[in-house]
Order: sequence, then C-alpha cells, then structure tokens
Amino acid sequence: MKKEELANLKQRCFFCSERITSKRDRTLEHIIPNSLLKQLSLKDKILEGPLHTQYSRIKVPAHRVCNNNFGSRYESKALQLLENPAVLAAQIMDKADTLPFFNGPSLDNVDVFSIWLTKIYFGLFYHDYLKTKEEDWKHKCETVISQDLFRLTQQSYYFNNAFLVPSSLFVFKSATDNFDLRTQLAPNMICIKIKAYTFILCVGDGGLVKYYLDSKRLTAFKAQLDFIEENNENMEARRHIFAYIETLAIYNSLPKNPFYFYNGYQMTNFSFSGNIPPIEAEKIVAERKYYYKEFMGLAF
Repeated sequence: MKKEELANLKQRCFFCSERITSKRDRTLEHIIPNSLLKQLSLKDKILEGPLHTQYSRIKVPAHRVCNNNFGSRYESKALQLLENPAVLAAQIMDKADTLPFFNGPSLDNVDVFSIWLTKIYFGLFYHDYLKTKEEDWKHKCETVISQDLFRLTQQSYYFNNAFLVPSSLFVFKSATDNFDLRTQLAPNMICIKIKAYTFILCVGDGGLVKYYLDSKRLTAFKAQLDFIEENNENMEARRHIFAYIETLAIYNSLPKNPFYFYNGYQMTNFSFSGNIPPIEAEKIVAERKYYYKEFMGLAF
C-alpha cells in the first residue's frame, strides 16, 4: 500500500481500497459481527492488546455496497457454519491434505470460512492503525496492512471475487467452552477459539504449513495433546495455546517462502514448485521453546 493511501485510510474502503466519496456511500464494517458478539456475550468485553478496545467498537470504514456484498455472500454463511461447528470441523479435516494449485472465487464452506478469518485478521490491524496513538504499534500495524498480500485481497474485493488467499486452516477441539482471539504479526496468523473449537489460519502461507503438518502428522499431534491433557492439571484450558504454538513454530521454520500470482480473477499457487526441503528439527524445537516461554511462561 502506498504512503498516500495510508495517509487517507479513513476516507478509503477497507474492502476495495477505493475512496469513499459521499456520506451516503459510507458505512462502518464490524470486524467481528455484532450477532456473534451478542451470542458469545462479548459486546461489552475488551480485546486486550496494545490498543484496548471494546469488541463492538472494532469497526473500519467501508463502502456500503462492499460491506453489504461481503456480508451477504461470505460473512452470513460463515456465521451459519458456526451454528454447527462440529460439521465445519469435519469439513476442514477432510481437506487437510488438499493443496490447490488454483484459488479463485469460491463458496465452498471451508474456503468461505478462511475468507472470513482473513477479513478479521487484516481488519484488526487496519482498525488499530487508524485508532492508535502509539507510534510503535502504529508502525507494526502498518507492516501488516502495507503487505502485497493485503493489497491482493483488496483487489479481489474490488472485482467482487473475494477468494481464499493460499493459506493453511486448522481446527482443534478442546473440553473448555470459552472465547479467545490471538493474532501474530510475523508470520501472519490468526487464532480464534469459539466455544470448544479453535480455528487457526496461517494467512498467505501458500499452504506450506499444511504441507508439513499434514493429516498424518496432525493426527499424531492431536494424540500428543490428548496425552498431555490426561497427565497435566488445567491442561484443557491451554490446549488451544499449545496448538497455536505448534502451528506458529512450523510457520516460522518454513525452509521455503510462499509464491503465488494473481491475474485479476484467480490466484495461481507456485509455492510447491521445485524442491520442497524438509524443516530443520532444531529450528522447530527452538521456536517452540521461545513461544512456550512467551505465551505460557514455560521454560525447558
């Protein structure tokens, strides 16, 4: 995103990046839908972080038509999917080994949910960039919304072709019935726990994390989580954090960068072209240790 665009974001649409030219066309997009906040009793709760904000006040400027189009086509369906999360989780697991070469406009359930999570990820940083008065946090938010990846996402909105940017989506189930929301600056990740289900999206990783954490390794990891939970008190409350750390450790250890090309209608994913080297085990171990200490206060 160009500097002049960043300077005028309050006058630009979050979805398509075009200027909002009239009050009639202007609306505010709730990054996390009010209906979901009400269902989870979160409307008056605060999202902790560098910028403490009430969930219901996390809004960004948007064209009325862009907001309505995204809401009717994608967000409403994502919310319907959350009404039966067990079915959605099974559908995500069924696609655990699916690594598509082409990513175009899609209303597939898993794709729609990934599109929705991508919107939330970028929307949180977009909102904070507009609202924060802390220069350090503003700069960090700028590094996210200035990425070519976000620009590609906005181009897809502009052409009314919102589609799944090549990403890895995972789901984990736990015994606790609570809400949690976490985002990562580098690499781009979002983790959202809604009741018993935790959804983790590695935004724009080209599917590489899913390549290394395929269905076989994922099943083994979940069995490991079960074992840890059975032998440690209070583990059930932190199961989703262990899952987040493992995914994050792999993402940070990727020996290859994602690469894809957008032609205005669909994205071609070249991330798996050529040689795909193995991840260095020592690198993953080091990443795990760092985040265990960072997120859970555990030292090994």
